[in-house]
Amino acid sequence: MATVERSLRRLVEKWLGPVDLTRVSVRQVPSRTPRPSRCVRVQADRPSGTVTLLLFRHPDGNWHVFPPQPARPAMNAWSRSA
Repeated sequence: MATVERSLRRLVEKWLGPVDLTRVSVRQVPSRTPRPSRCVRVQADRPSGTVTLLLFRHPDGNWHVFPPQPARPAMNAWSRSA
């Protein structure tokens, strides 16, 4: 499966369409969990009103509109010896 790079700029263009970049603000949202995660708030002023998106950075470096899954403990009960 091919990996598609999802930069912050590409995601903003995808969700907001062509916007005047002088009317867009990007601010980091402080983390409220012990494990910090990268989350930014993108706000664009448009003639129809203000649009706000929350975008999350995943461990693979890509940005998405949904937060990353928390790491869950995993255990392997089967042991194979060669």
